Amino acid sequence: MKSSSHVQLLLFQSSAKFVISSSSISFLHGMKMDSDALNTFLMVFQRGGISNAAKALHRTQPAISRRIALLEQELGMPLFERVAGRTVLSDAGRVMVPYAERAVAATQDAENAVKALARPDSGPVALAVVGTLAGSQLARIIKRLRGSIRT
Repeated sequence: MKSSSHVQLLLFQSSAKFVISSSSISFLHGMKMDSDALNTFLMVFQRGGISNAAKALHRTQPAISRRIALLEQELGMPLFERVAGRTVLSDAGRVMVPYAERAVAATQDAENAVKALARPDSGPVALAVVGTLAGSQLARIIKRLRGSIRT
C-alpha cells in the first residue's frame, strides 16, 4: 500500500464567515475511516467483546464483526486478539484507542455545537465597549455570564 495524505477542502462564504467542509480526509495509508467504525471499535474494547458491543449498539454480532474486520483490513493489522475466550486489544488496537477516542469525541462535539444553534437562546453575541468602561467590573460580569451559559 502506498502512503497518502489527501485532503479536499471546500470553502463556502456565508455572512462573512467561512465554513470548511472536508469531503474526504484520508490518512493511514490512504484509507477512509468513519466515526461509526471508530465508535464500533471503541465499543468492542469497552464492552470486552463483540456480543456485548452488539447489544450496546443494538446491532447483530455479525454486523459488529464485519465492521471490525473491515477496519482491520483497512489498517492492515488486527485490532483485537482472542485470548482464553476473551477479546483483548492487540498492539495495534492499544495504539488506536486514544486516537479513536479523540476522533469520536470531536465528532460528538461537532454534532452538539451544530445542534445548539437550533436552540432559541443560542447564537453569537457581539459586544462593543468604550475603552474606559472595559475595566475589571466588566471582566467580572462577563466571567459570571460565561459561567451561567449552558453548553
